[in-house]
Amino acid sequence: MTLYVALDVSLEKTAVCVMDTEGTPIIERAVPSEAFAIAELLTALPERPERIGLEAGPLSEWLVRGLADAGFTAMLMETRQVRAALSAMTVKTDRNDARGMAHLLRMGRFRPVRVKSIDAREQRVLFSARTTLVRRLRDIENSVRACCAALASASRGCCASGGRKAFAKRSPATRRFSRSSIHCSLPGRRYAINSPSWKSAFGMRPGSIPSVTD
Repeated sequence: MTLYVALDVSLEKTAVCVMDTEGTPIIERAVPSEAFAIAELLTALPERPERIGLEAGPLSEWLVRGLADAGFTAMLMETRQVRAALSAMTVKTDRNDARGMAHLLRMGRFRPVRVKSIDAREQRVLFSARTTLVRRLRDIENSVRACCAALASASRGCCASGGRKAFAKRSPATRRFSRSSIHCSLPGRRYAINSPSWKSAFGMRPGSIPSVTD
């Protein structure tokens, strides 16, 4: 008897559907989203599964690696194709999604997705974190510049004599705020984004990652 196993993964629970070649569900069960729990269920099956598939997602790659360590080869299924195939379902539940994915595995109507290496995944996470940091710091800098412009401070680009005179007439608290904002935000942004620590984290030479200029 040939078995096909589909896993509908969520954060805490994974819906498992084991189906035979005739399209009859043999086992439908929810287990914790941990590789060892899924491996225990697969080990208890009467036959070794022909295919084990799960939709590509944030948790899927780690489950695939965990199942590989347990001796089971699982494959990732392309997300858009799976969602398009399951969109015709009138009742959307994890159990029904797992059953629909099992039918796709049985008929071979799916597109496998390559599992990225751990190094590639770590680099992608670092690039994503750096992009987020650049965006947040740019937002902070623009906010500080807007505050300084509203207070007629002598920020960058506003160094005319009229601006300096207006700045000199402001209260001491306003002048302290403007100076501290300029001195803290701009050098901090340059250091955080152009620091060699980012480049060393990627194992690259200085200058290999484009620097963020003013």
